[in-house]
Order: sequence, then C-alpha cells, then structure tokens
Amino acid sequence: MKRTITFIICILSVFIVACGKMGGNNSDRTILAIYNNPNSQILTEDGNSTNKANSMTFLYSDNSFTQYVLHDGKCDKYAEGTFDVNFDWEAVEFGEGESHVMTLHMEKTFLDGSNMQKTDLTYDLDLDNMQDYCLYPENVDEGVEPVAVFMQDKKQKLEKENGTEVYLPTTWIYYDDGSFQQYVLTDNEEDILFSTGDYHFADGGFTKEGAVITIHRTQKYQDGKGLSDYDSTHDYEIGSLGFYKAYPENTK
Repeated sequence: MKRTITFIICILSVFIVACGKMGGNNSDRTILAIYNNPNSQILTEDGNSTNKANSMTFLYSDNSFTQYVLHDGKCDKYAEGTFDVNFDWEAVEFGEGESHVMTLHMEKTFLDGSNMQKTDLTYDLDLDNMQDYCLYPENVDEGVEPVAVFMQDKKQKLEKENGTEVYLPTTWIYYDDGSFQQYVLTDNEEDILFSTGDYHFADGGFTKEGAVITIHRTQKYQDGKGLSDYDSTHDYEIGSLGFYKAYPENTK
C-alpha cells in the first residue's frame, strides 16, 4: 500500500511542476484530518530535482487543505488549496466497500525555494487507500479535537537496541481534552505512535508568546518493545525547541 500511495503523490507532484505558480491564504478553521505521506513529495527547488521528502497533509473543516514537507532538518509549507469529497464526512465509515474519493484543487505551490506560486490542478485520491497514513481522527476518541500541532524533521531521538541513535521526523498533536500524541516516521516509512500523555499550562496557552507548557509522558516507544509505560515531566517554552507550529496555522 505504501508504494501505491507514494506513486500517487509523486504523479501529483509531477503535475504540479507542469502547472503555473502562486501565494498563501490564512483563515480560522479546525482540523478535519491529518495524513502522513512518507517519502512522497518531489522537491523542485533547482527546477529539475527528483529528491523526495516526507509530507504532511492537513484537511480543514472549511474544505481547504495545506501540505507541508519535512526535509533537510526543517519543515516548510509546500502546497494549499481546496478539496471536496463524494461522501458525507460526518457519517463516513472507511473500508466498508464504498468509494471515498477526495478531489484536490491545487491553488498554490512552493516550487522555487522562496515563494508560493500559482497552480491550477485537480486530482482525485482514494481515501480508503490512505487510512494507514491517517494520524487524525483515526486514532483518537470521537469528539476529541486538536488544538495545536507541531512538526519537525529529524527531531526525535530513538535509541536502538544495538546502541545506535537515529533522529526521526516527528509530529506532536495536542488535544482539547488535555492529552497529546506524538508520532515518528521511521526510515522504512512506518508511522509509530512514539509517546502519549497529558499537558497543561500554568498561564496562557499555545498562542501566548513565552507560555510554558508542562509535558507529562505516560507512554514512550522503545525499540524492540514498542509503546511502553513511562513517567516523565518536563517544562518547555512554546517556540523554544525549533518546531514548526502547523496549527494554529502559519505561526512558529
């Protein structure tokens, strides 16, 4: 399945490169879904590169979307536009034998390494084939919604059983019930739930400059063991660790 998704996204990338160029748009919106697309996005900063990067796609409740790429130790916005679907999202049951097609309308794309550029592309994706890459809402209780999402490339250290260390792309999703989930993407394109727990602020929140968040991990992934019981508490100042804040969008 991963090879199929990579092929679909790569074909999409080729079509984007063939189109024209454009800029960005901000709006208040809530997250409808988050998809991870490993090793899928062709980067074209030099005009003819075939290098591929991991990408994340955010679908929003106003039928807009934003795609990010995680590459070279950083996270950048790559594309945005609108989408529509051929089903009722509020009542959908993926994998039930019916077709669940999402049509992407690509409006802006980051192609030259410095600016968003206008594009004009429509493309269909089968969401049933992408469920293995759905981070939200696939893996949380009904009614729980994200209030903040942070991402970065090569940010989370994983100590392997053989004693070596690797740094993996990671995504932190904070929810309105005070819980969080942290995911990492391995070199073999496997999404792993790396840690879970709860968080709180003594004062302020994700949009307050200098606010300090207290992270309490209750589970953490261990190589060879999987997600295991864990207990650690740490305080961090929002914006101090070099993560890209993807939601609320366009702020760091």
